[in-house]
Amino acid sequence: MQSPVYGSFYMVLFGLGTVPLMSAVVYTNAFLSIPIRNKIQKTIPYVVAGIGILFVLRGFGLNIPFVSPSEINLAVKAAPNCY
Repeated sequence: MQSPVYGSFYMVLFGLGTVPLMSAVVYTNAFLSIPIRNKIQKTIPYVVAGIGILFVLRGFGLNIPFVSPSEINLAVKAAPNCY
């Protein structure tokens, strides 16, 4: 952000934006049965591993459609473009 005040304001808005989703997660937990919660907990490591593999593939820049970033984003500029 352009100033610390704008940065602080942005962080407050971001925090307020996460409150509804985090509240939904907490309250949804009470409605799920124990077998469903156990299934969700068993799938979490696979989801985390999948996201990790996706990040590694993106980092390699192998030009895989819908996975690799475009070449434009990989270019390093002499002068940063900060607004």
